[in-house]
Amino acid sequence: KRLLEFSRKKEIKFIQLDINVLLDKVVELIKYQAKLLGHVEIDMKMSEEKLTVEGDQNQLQEVFLNLMINALQAMEEKGGILTIRTFSEIIKSEVVVQISDTGIGMNEETQKRIFDPFFTTKKTGTGLGLSVCFGIIESHGGRIEVDSKLGVGTTFTVKLPFVK
Repeated sequence: KRLLEFSRKKEIKFIQLDINVLLDKVVELIKYQAKLLGHVEIDMKMSEEKLTVEGDQNQLQEVFLNLMINALQAMEEKGGILTIRTFSEIIKSEVVVQISDTGIGMNEETQKRIFDPFFTTKKTGTGLGLSVCFGIIESHGGRIEVDSKLGVGTTFTVKLPFVK
């Protein structure tokens, strides 16, 4: 199913969204999974200003849900902290969302390939999740970056155009 969805163009329905409200909804979806792990804390550091983007709500939710689930999976064994942070970069007119974990991290080679279709380090899965995320963010005029250190954790940074 994911392969078919990946290869099929989706119609994007752009509306103005408050990124903090959208992220609150996604966090509500993953709270139960984090609770089941028992040793993962969720720390939300949201901007106090309203951060408006124009985008497809379902697609952006899919991106952030995927990133947060990956973060939880990276912390399954030793636990840790999932941090969700939002802020604006006024000069570049961007809304920035950072999703960080204190999980197992990735080496440099993995980081270079992480957005490639069908690339995965997991025993199960298709390797399409992050590739799909990359495509969605690009179709919204944004970009997604990864920074990771083995044994320390990973931060995904999503930058989207700010709508004033």
